[in-house]
Amino acid sequence: MKVTDAVVLQAFVVTVSRMDSVLPSDLRQTAQRIGTEVSSQVGQALQEIQELVTHNDCIKDRYALAHRQLQSSLGADTEVPEPLEQALEGAVTAILTAVDVKAKAGEMAKRLAHHVEFAPFVAALEEAVSVMDHQAIAILHALEKRPLPAEALAETVTLPLDYLMEILQHLHQQGYIDRASAGVFQVIFPKLWNKSREAISAQTYLTVTAQGRLALHRIVSPKVRVTSSLNPRKY
Repeated sequence: MKVTDAVVLQAFVVTVSRMDSVLPSDLRQTAQRIGTEVSSQVGQALQEIQELVTHNDCIKDRYALAHRQLQSSLGADTEVPEPLEQALEGAVTAILTAVDVKAKAGEMAKRLAHHVEFAPFVAALEEAVSVMDHQAIAILHALEKRPLPAEALAETVTLPLDYLMEILQHLHQQGYIDRASAGVFQVIFPKLWNKSREAISAQTYLTVTAQGRLALHRIVSPKVRVTSSLNPRKY
């Protein structure tokens, strides 16, 4: 594998990891398919990535940023040694096909940390795991001010309702938001209350949980400003 191809794979994985909480379902499915292709049809996977990041407005700006960051650290080598190629392909497949992309990205970053050649990639994965996408940040900020149903929230954060619902369902599953009618125990310890993981509707009033506030206010670091300054999704 060429080093330039390795950077394409790394940049795509970093982008998907950063966008995990706001990745549309169609892109999530495409990323999973690409993940399964990497180990046996890496050429096909690379071609699909290039087409996706060229034509999809939702992902191309974020990918371009990740690619520039990783490309700037390229050394003089032009080919990736086979053992490192296998390690990279395994990590890419594991992350892209995972149910919880951020968790798997963090796990793979630890596994690859002893490979000095992967230092920039590992650093980018660690940053992706620790930050939240700017659209998720805007949603949590809005719900922190007052409980809102998705229909009203869509106007506040200027996102289409169907796309917003995908983000809300994901944030709900992660325990960052819950129904405004949830009890104190549910809001403080959302992941211990299985009933609160039921699907939410566009009319459900939502609020930020203690876990969501912790994630939101941890975002007072230079790292987060990298993702939160990106252009919003275009429609």
